Amino acid sequence: MGALLAIDPGTNSTGWAFWYQTKKKKADLPELVGLCRGDMPDYGEAWWSRVDHRVRTLENDIGYLVKPRVSVFCEMPIFFSGTAGGVVAAESSSLQKLCFLVGSIAEMVRRRGGVFHPVSVAEWKGQLPKAVVITRLQKKFTIRRTLSYSADIWDAVGIGLWAQGVRM
Repeated sequence: MGALLAIDPGTNSTGWAFWYQTKKKKADLPELVGLCRGDMPDYGEAWWSRVDHRVRTLENDIGYLVKPRVSVFCEMPIFFSGTAGGVVAAESSSLQKLCFLVGSIAEMVRRRGGVFHPVSVAEWKGQLPKAVVITRLQKKFTIRRTLSYSADIWDAVGIGLWAQGVRM
């Protein structure tokens, strides 16, 4: 596998991690990470206009990395109707907004020639809470090497490592 970009989209922020080359025998931390806040400002605009703002901000931040044949692994939301969080997500319409955001990211990747791979939470980390993912990444790669990570960057790194065969 060549270059790899992993994205953890969110309505508050979107984390990303980039590996220039993934042919190594042992997966390592990404060379670049970032957090796109693109705060989706609400100026009385429709929510899809705010999603468009987030994707344009993301494209400005990382568009130069998305080239032909770059593999982009992006977390795809799935509705869990049996959970309290799933009910809240359904009632607030945040799931629909997140799906729209992922679709917009997929379109940006397609336009730039990248190869988009949607990944469900269950595929890459199962039921592990974010705190467990963070602890495991810090243990595997040392806290010092992960000091700059925050928010959705942790999951983006986890998604990218999963894409390279590392299991949390």
